Amino acid sequence: MTRWLEALAIWAGRRARIVFAVALLVGIGSVLALTRLEIETDVLALLPEGDPVVEDFRELVDRFGSLDLFLVGIRVPEGAELEPYQDFADRLAAGLRGMETIEYVDYRLGATEELFRDLMPSSLLFLDEEERRRLEERLSSQGLQERAKILRRLATSPQSLMVKPLIRLDPLGLSDFFLERVRQTGGALSVDLSSGYYLSRDHRLMLVLAKPERPAQDIDYADRLVEKTDRLLTSVKSDWEEIAAETTEAATPPETFLGGGYVTALDDASLITRDVVWNAVTSLGVVLLLFLWAFRRFGPVFFALLPLVAGVLFTFSFTALTLGKVSSATGGTGALLIGLAIDFVIVSYGRYVEERRRGSSVGRSIRRMSGSSGRAVVVGAVTSAATFYAFLV
Repeated sequence: MTRWLEALAIWAGRRARIVFAVALLVGIGSVLALTRLEIETDVLALLPEGDPVVEDFRELVDRFGSLDLFLVGIRVPEGAELEPYQDFADRLAAGLRGMETIEYVDYRLGATEELFRDLMPSSLLFLDEEERRRLEERLSSQGLQERAKILRRLATSPQSLMVKPLIRLDPLGLSDFFLERVRQTGGALSVDLSSGYYLSRDHRLMLVLAKPERPAQDIDYADRLVEKTDRLLTSVKSDWEEIAAETTEAATPPETFLGGGYVTALDDASLITRDVVWNAVTSLGVVLLLFLWAFRRFGPVFFALLPLVAGVLFTFSFTALTLGKVSSATGGTGALLIGLAIDFVIVSYGRYVEERRRGSSVGRSIRRMSGSSGRAVVVGAVTSAATFYAFLV
């Protein structure tokens, strides 16, 4: 092996331009190949294949999708009329329903008056003892006086246009008992159902829920979903003057935001990608600084930088061509590769410096370096590769 390595060093030294030209072409091809490399952020990809429980879960997700919802929040300024913001939610929901990949959109109970008219008469039959006692207090003289004060306050509030139909339908406020029952069966969603919309209790936030077809772990799908929704929000906001034209006072355009598992998955994917790049860049910088501190010259930094960058670049491009994607769990191997590769550079360059200090020429030093330490470097590289392949077992 020693003679072969020395012969390779002599051949490369005599054809340095060809070697660098070929390395440059391979580097350009590697950069192009890297555009195909994807980082898998799906947690399911980390689970073992072939396990019956895991396979059943994957089949369930493929057939029925996930339970993740795509959320669009609409902020309502304090004290503002709700009607234009409800119209905004209506248009937004209609746009989301128009997307082919959205199964359904949920943002209101429907026709609130019809809901009360159909269900409220029989809802009192389901009251428990405590609720019947409260109903008795509501129908007492004092309770009716308190209810009259509430009606007077509601009739003079900015929301009077919206609540007047409900007041005519239910002047005694018996719907409070019905709405409490609805809230108790509505899970953890805390909303003011009297408006018919998913509106927070303080009337500062409206919520639109959408159920996409694909799970949140499909990063490409989540990215397209967020992009389409951003365009839809821009389009609806451009019609705000038309939406708010009939309000009695100037209405501030709503502030919107996106949430849910799909946005979280995109943020996680972006964070993982940044971590991979940041780990590789910082590791490379720290290693080169240590190399500079050890040899006290800037020349060796260039000698170390070129093979390090080429090695990491070729490794990831090979992965892109053979696998197409890597797991987020293996995304941090860039720093590990740099740490291993610098050992070979230090051993080789240290051997070269040793020969030069003995008075050997450049050519003889390169040959001695390639013949003696080169064999150790090759053996070390093979054993390191074998160690990584042992993980496959």
